[in-house]
Amino acid sequence: MLKNYSTIIMKRDESKKPSRAGWVTFVISIVLPLTGLYQICSLLHLITEHAWVLREEGESVRASHVKNSHARFCGRATPSNRLRGTHLAVAWTVWALEHVVIHLPTRMLMVQGSLVVHDWHHRAGADRGWPNAIQKREADLQRELASGLCTHHDLWGISNVLNEVMMRISGAQDPESLTGVKFRLN
Repeated sequence: MLKNYSTIIMKRDESKKPSRAGWVTFVISIVLPLTGLYQICSLLHLITEHAWVLREEGESVRASHVKNSHARFCGRATPSNRLRGTHLAVAWTVWALEHVVIHLPTRMLMVQGSLVVHDWHHRAGADRGWPNAIQKREADLQRELASGLCTHHDLWGISNVLNEVMMRISGAQDPESLTGVKFRLN
């Protein structure tokens, strides 16, 4: 019985070529996500978490961070309730596709967890309640609004976040005109 079993295992069908499906699957499921896709998501996360402009003369590190950081939310407002018929159906279809194709992948791949409210980290750096950053930021925002003040900056949708960051950088002071500036990581 053992001899017949090993004969069956050793026998090959020489007419079949080796399948490339394994390599294709490996490239699509491992290589692409861990190289190109991961790098793109990392870069987009990094460049959108702050405005990345230099501190102004006499401005504290904390004040600069508060001014140059923002919350990044995914999504956009629902279609107008004034639309009717085909216009309403098209608007909701576009809205749904935009959320599935743009906002959901952005939330899953770029702005995970409490990173949507990364600005809270700069406002309350000593607060160790970071697991509740979303709730703590909202409570702080509501306190500000009740007092008639609002220093929080909310951006909705990755295209708006990228636009805001690029506009702030392009409107910032030209580094070439700076003399005697000491650069710091923070």
